[in-house]
Amino acid sequence: MTVAEARAALGTFTVPGARAKVGCGYATETSLPAGVKVMVENGIVVRVDVDSGNVVTAEGARVGDTEERVRSLYGARVSVTPHKYTDGHYLTVKPAAASDTLHRIVFETHKGRVTTYRAGQRPQVEYVERCG
Repeated sequence: MTVAEARAALGTFTVPGARAKVGCGYATETSLPAGVKVMVENGIVVRVDVDSGNVVTAEGARVGDTEERVRSLYGARVSVTPHKYTDGHYLTVKPAAASDTLHRIVFETHKGRVTTYRAGQRPQVEYVERCG
């Protein structure tokens, strides 16, 4: 979805400065639940970050869940790698459709619990550091 399409759908969707067209930044949108942020890169909505609140994935995963719960919800689609900054992990979930190589969900954990997650397209969903 483009920034213009998001603005038409949501009304108050805004991206700071020139980042709506070039570069990477986070949009603001008053109708989003608390803890949800939308990343835009080069005029395209590329990922959604969730760092608090009660926002759940379609399968029911949320911030605060255990690594074991995420693994039980997504099964063999989960790959686990070490976290870059903590002694936690990245649990990366591939889509159920094997033909979809573009999208992922990435859960970040610390001490066995999900602290944040993001969903979107590659490579942006795999960025460790946020932009903007």
